Amino acid sequence: MTRAGRTEHACRGTPDGTPRQGGTVTRPSSQTTNRAGGARTTAGRARRTLSQNFLADRQAIDLMIRAADPAGLVLEPGAGAGALTLALAGAGARVIGYEIDPRLARRLAARTRDDPRVEVVHGDFTTAPVPGRPFAVVGNIPYSAILRIERRPEPLVRGRRTYQELVELGFSGLGGSVRASLRTRHRGVDAALAAAGVPRDAAVGHVHPDQWIALWQHLYW
Repeated sequence: MTRAGRTEHACRGTPDGTPRQGGTVTRPSSQTTNRAGGARTTAGRARRTLSQNFLADRQAIDLMIRAADPAGLVLEPGAGAGALTLALAGAGARVIGYEIDPRLARRLAARTRDDPRVEVVHGDFTTAPVPGRPFAVVGNIPYSAILRIERRPEPLVRGRRTYQELVELGFSGLGGSVRASLRTRHRGVDAALAAAGVPRDAAVGHVHPDQWIALWQHLYW
């Protein structure tokens, strides 16, 4: 979530408990039958292709709301059935919920038609325009915990392009170690690794973010 100079992201997801075996499931007329074995509903296909995880745990929703502390404009990626959407609105936020699944977008739009706090957009959140005023982003994505990120008042690095190039080079996998990858383009890598406290045989996944900054400083300053 980004609000007036800070970034937060709150997330927690749980399955919606749709039965897979046994019980009774009412299937809509839009079902199709494949040769591999049985009928699949439109909802079932969407859950598979879009990796949908519906938020159903009220305690998880409450934890997310407390972590996000929503106010003002909030953008919600993957609004789904609206469990988090309505909770954000109830906490005082003005919510724009983005949902790529047309079936869910229609349902949520109809459900919130008379609620001025909520706007539902059928579309991909990653292509949404950035608002011209302070906003936050709160979403339910499939992690097993709540994650909150706050934006620093000043960036850790001022050469964003060169820093990004350095990290991408390190993760290129050339040579089997971060040292081998960086040496394909840079001189003085051994001295930079020593200054950053990175072992010469370290795998890229073992390099701490602070060490990446130190490497960038030694190789580009």
